[in-house]
Amino acid sequence: MSLRSMISRLSMGALTLAAASALTPSAQAAAPESNDPIKIALFDWTSVNLNAKILGGILEKLGYTVEYPTADYLSSLTTGLTNGDLAVAMEFWDTTAGEAMKASDATGQTERLGKLGPKAKEEWWYPEYMKEKCPGLPNWEALKDPKCAEAFSTAETAPNGRYLGGPVTWEGFDDERAAALKLPFTVI
Repeated sequence: MSLRSMISRLSMGALTLAAASALTPSAQAAAPESNDPIKIALFDWTSVNLNAKILGGILEKLGYTVEYPTADYLSSLTTGLTNGDLAVAMEFWDTTAGEAMKASDATGQTERLGKLGPKAKEEWWYPEYMKEKCPGLPNWEALKDPKCAEAFSTAETAPNGRYLGGPVTWEGFDDERAAALKLPFTVI
């Protein structure tokens, strides 16, 4: 078994052990400090919702009442957590919520509890077959070539390429990035 595989299994084992220990009779014996629901935010992507449900499930096994309100990603930091509408929100990304996190921290009403664990890889991705149509890839400057951009185009964006950004609520600055890099792409 490779070292990487062993570390991966160890991490999963540690997570399983932590979850199992929360389910033992001694962990369940203590009464919750409050009957008020713990509101854990759900956002518009899968990993954060999975993590929220895992946390909520553990808290429920410990006797707490949990609710899962759907929240706006950035507003949850600037209003939801600071005014008490939410108790927990997870998985904020520095690239999209950095300013909102600073504003939330400045209120003194929120607390960062630490890193969640998963590391996101934020890069530009393209289908492998596009290397033939745009031979300069993976160098991003190849995207400046009008022929390359046109290979990424659709009927709605031609002759510009189509750049698929994230949801607007993530505020990823895709339009600004494409303009600053002088890319002949339309951000969708």
